[in-house]
Amino acid sequence: LPMILGPDGGRLSKRHGATAVQEYEDQGILPEALFNFLALLGWNPGDDREVMSKDEIVAEFSLERVQKKSAVFDNKKLSWMNGQHLARVDSHDLVSLVIARFDARGVASDRWRGREGWLVRLVDLLKVRARNLDDLAAMAEPYLSGPVDYEADSVAKHWAKEPATVAERIAELRGRLDDTPWERGALNEVTRSVAEALEIPAGKLIHPVRVAVTGRQHSPGIFDVLEMLGKERTLARLDRALRHLHTMK
Repeated sequence: LPMILGPDGGRLSKRHGATAVQEYEDQGILPEALFNFLALLGWNPGDDREVMSKDEIVAEFSLERVQKKSAVFDNKKLSWMNGQHLARVDSHDLVSLVIARFDARGVASDRWRGREGWLVRLVDLLKVRARNLDDLAAMAEPYLSGPVDYEADSVAKHWAKEPATVAERIAELRGRLDDTPWERGALNEVTRSVAEALEIPAGKLIHPVRVAVTGRQHSPGIFDVLEMLGKERTLARLDRALRHLHTMK
């Protein structure tokens, strides 16, 4: 059997990180992902597949494909593989795991209780971007909370250069949203209509709005985000962003 090495090429030991299975669970690693990762340390299915289910591995495993070359225990690879498995899990099954992470993070249950169907849709939207359960819970939190914190890098990139102009553009959209049906198609249409009227590329409006409602420059599609946030929360965040922009020089 092959020796397992750490990322630095030395024999795997405690100094390389987590050693107990419980620690991986605490890190938000799925059992299926850890099984998959460990199976491919020194074995391969004979093709270029890396993400495999437990049943696939059990069905295809053979000692003939166990290699003698040392294998590297790469936590970055494990994180990537966990993200791939996370995206495959049915969102209904993930919700209970995410709720457990909410509890650990101190997210009050009244923010999601009675909205389990909505939470399933939110998890479905976010899971493809997450690497572990903590990532997923952290991504979901802004959809459940009040005001968001604005990331400094996001503000610098999309607000700080022309805060007055950005405020005017967001205000123009804000005025149109009061009477807009709250579904992604209508939100897409009105946003692009406002951008066209302002004679700017749609991105010049979309990116500042993303910062306003999520605090970040990266998120799922903005119209999915707005739909999931809901009208009341979206408008409140746009109003707060406008107040913030007016304080910027």
